[in-house]
Amino acid sequence: MALWSKNKEGSRSGRGPDLEKEVPFPLSPKNPEQKIIKRVIALEGDIVRTIGHKKRYVKVPRGHIWVEGDHHGHSFDSNSFGP
Repeated sequence: MALWSKNKEGSRSGRGPDLEKEVPFPLSPKNPEQKIIKRVIALEGDIVRTIGHKKRYVKVPRGHIWVEGDHHGHSFDSNSFGP
């Protein structure tokens, strides 16, 4: 999932957007005309324990975020289309 904003100015962590000021609204990989709303779970460089992904642990690539929906196992999120 690519970052919504490439501007890293003002980010306290120096990684990705300042999520207190910016909310990513990624486009659906199934339908690019549709925006999806998910929770940001991890930023670039973080290691995520996945749910149903092909790998048990994933390091979020540079320029990406990891998003998940509220209904684990029934949500189309980074576990489905992540790196």
